[in-house]
Amino acid sequence: MATIDMTNGTAGFASLGSAKPVLVERYVNMATAITTKGSALASGDVIECIDLPKGTIVLAAGAQVDTVFAGTSTDTSFELGITGGDIDRWVDAFDFDGAAVNAYATQGVAGYEPFLVTAADTMDWVITAMTGTCTAGVLRTWAVIMDVNGKATPGIANPGDVTAGS
Repeated sequence: MATIDMTNGTAGFASLGSAKPVLVERYVNMATAITTKGSALASGDVIECIDLPKGTIVLAAGAQVDTVFAGTSTDTSFELGITGGDIDRWVDAFDFDGAAVNAYATQGVAGYEPFLVTAADTMDWVITAMTGTCTAGVLRTWAVIMDVNGKATPGIANPGDVTAGS
């Protein structure tokens, strides 16, 4: 098992901070993941794809096939979640080798609930099954994320703050 960082330095989300939802997407190229790892992908490998800063909420997340899977494996299974937590929070048992271009992965049941990130982490693909090899394929991983860190300035009422003046 290996951990492969494909986040491309997405920590911080400079576009967040306005307390508005933002669509974040990362294209996870399997050929690049193999090169980054230095060997073939295997069951148990973790591919980190999106940094999740502390104090953000993930409203929804999922994946879409951009380029079809290539390789000898006929039984791959990928899960999208948080390693060390809920590894299939957003996608459970995605059959990448059987999916067509533009196909969306089915979201897991927990994926319909907003998820508060209380400590910085990453959204990860976990390869849970692979019977052969993977040589290529691209997954567009997406997440709708919102910064929920406090933005109030002490002593100044926030517009929309229903407790101001009470």
